[in-house]
Amino acid sequence: MQGDDGTVLIFAIMFLVMTFAAGVPVKYFTTLGIIVIVSIPIMWTFILNNEHRNRILALFDLDGNALTNYGWQQYQGKVSIASGQLNGSGLFNGQRVEYGIVPEQQNDFIFTVAGEELGFIGCILILAILFIIILRIALRGNKVSDYKGKYICYGIFALISSQTIINIGMVLGFIPVVGITLPFFSAGGSSVLSMLLCIGIVQSVVRYNQYEPERIKVKIGSKDRIKI
Repeated sequence: MQGDDGTVLIFAIMFLVMTFAAGVPVKYFTTLGIIVIVSIPIMWTFILNNEHRNRILALFDLDGNALTNYGWQQYQGKVSIASGQLNGSGLFNGQRVEYGIVPEQQNDFIFTVAGEELGFIGCILILAILFIIILRIALRGNKVSDYKGKYICYGIFALISSQTIINIGMVLGFIPVVGITLPFFSAGGSSVLSMLLCIGIVQSVVRYNQYEPERIKVKIGSKDRIKI
């Protein structure tokens, strides 16, 4: 209702991952996918507004007209990443960064700054850091015995991984711009705080699932029973 399409997309992905982890049969996801595909013409006509449609069409622009409006940010972002080449121009030495050529380069398009100043090596390092964090969350969640804790870990796994994929995808021009930050790197207090809270929640789940549940012996009739 507030027009924050990126957040809606992230919550939808979290919902799908958590329900899949909960054991919902694959046939329901298949049915949902078919419904979404069939309803694309309806969503394009009646749900998406002109801005949404223009951002999507900018990905397929062949004559370059979109580069001056809806495709400008992504085009300049790709130029900044390419200009860094292998080693980059050095931290705080990027000329394009200094003049702010890429709009919102400190937020949604922070990866373009890394590409220009740190180069290909720096971009790979950032992706490696995020991949390790995401992988650790998934592995920890898989070992949690409590179902509620397991679903929380998988939800946070979906949150961070989907944000990373969508952000990198829109910077590279594979996904329309939807206003998604790069976890732990984009400027903005609320973004960083929410990511740190998520990591804290995962740590709490792991910590309180380290111990075996207390076993209490209960006498029923003439036999002893072990109550978990």
